[in-house]
Amino acid sequence: KFSQSRNDFEWADGSYMDYRNFYPGFPQSASGDCLAMDTSTANALWMNINCTAKLPVSCVRRSVPQVSCNSTPYQDGGIITSPRYPYSSSTPCDFFLSVGEGMRVKVNVTLEANKCCDYLTLYDGYLGGNVVANLTGEVFNAVYTTKTNFMRVSWQPKGGVNVRGMAV
Repeated sequence: KFSQSRNDFEWADGSYMDYRNFYPGFPQSASGDCLAMDTSTANALWMNINCTAKLPVSCVRRSVPQVSCNSTPYQDGGIITSPRYPYSSSTPCDFFLSVGEGMRVKVNVTLEANKCCDYLTLYDGYLGGNVVANLTGEVFNAVYTTKTNFMRVSWQPKGGVNVRGMAV
């Protein structure tokens, strides 16, 4: 909601709004003092609207600890997994693997993903590299090798419900 005292938006509990996700050009001064989220896209952008507008609502719920990707260097022979593997697989992650110059990255993949919407993509190189494999569904002990000494392992769940995720 809009706070007259702060001359800015704040959360419903009155706390400072430390995150913003407005559509370009919003907020607009004549559009209203409340915020609405466009849930028709994955971006979930905001716009300000009249507070009396009838819209679906969202409820406040307890905060869930944020899960993040492991940023430690990976050792030859080590295992990387999607966050919370094998119990939940809904957090996307990118992992960057490298070996010495003149060598190639070789991985053994086990995957349990929803065929509709969860993907594990292996890239030869870090950015802009060729796709080595684009995987979904069930994969057990499949071996993939790069042509260079770098690999990006990109776990992109669009649900990750009732599946284990990936182990490489």
